[in-house]
Amino acid sequence: QVPTTATSAAEEASLSILAATKDGLGNMYFIDLFLPQYDIAQGENTYDEIDAVEYCVFLSQYLLQQQEEDDASSSGKAVVYVKDQISLRRTTRVLDNREMKQLREEIRQKKKEEEE
Repeated sequence: QVPTTATSAAEEASLSILAATKDGLGNMYFIDLFLPQYDIAQGENTYDEIDAVEYCVFLSQYLLQQQEEDDASSSGKAVVYVKDQISLRRTTRVLDNREMKQLREEIRQKKKEEEE
């Protein structure tokens, strides 16, 4: 089955990475996606840099979660690099807005539950 979202792709990738490292090769990973530069002139052959970063975030979360389950004393970290400051600002802005929207929705749900 081919993953269709950043979340499902990250989950599948994390399972593959963890399966490949089960032999005690450590728990430090360097994953380079080798994505081409974003160029809208390429038409359908482009990717969404926000989705690419989101995929990396989800992948790191899955790997860190597994690491914590295996070793509760571990303090995992993850770093996602982007190509330049413009990409960083754009990605940060979009992901922060999504997070705020989700947080607002959670607050609304909580208030609704309290009222009932």
